[in-house]
Amino acid sequence: MAKLTVIFENGEIKRELEFRGNKLGYTMKPSGFGMKGDKPSIRNQFEDEYNDEYEEDMELAECLEDIDFGDEDEIKNAIDYLSSIE
Repeated sequence: MAKLTVIFENGEIKRELEFRGNKLGYTMKPSGFGMKGDKPSIRNQFEDEYNDEYEEDMELAECLEDIDFGDEDEIKNAIDYLSSIE
């Protein structure tokens, strides 16, 4: 089952997606221009790790985008979809 953890702590926002036994994530940290990630987005990390699957499944690509930038309903739907293909 896919799992997303979001932690707000010390002015930082950490997102971590557990999917297929892997953990993908990043931490948004304050910067002079607002917030900046310490790693690429979850979508970009997934694309690097599973390039072939990512390019073939547009619903998967949209779900990963929602994990990074979606509202609560979009994130829930994305987690449900990821869990169904895990």
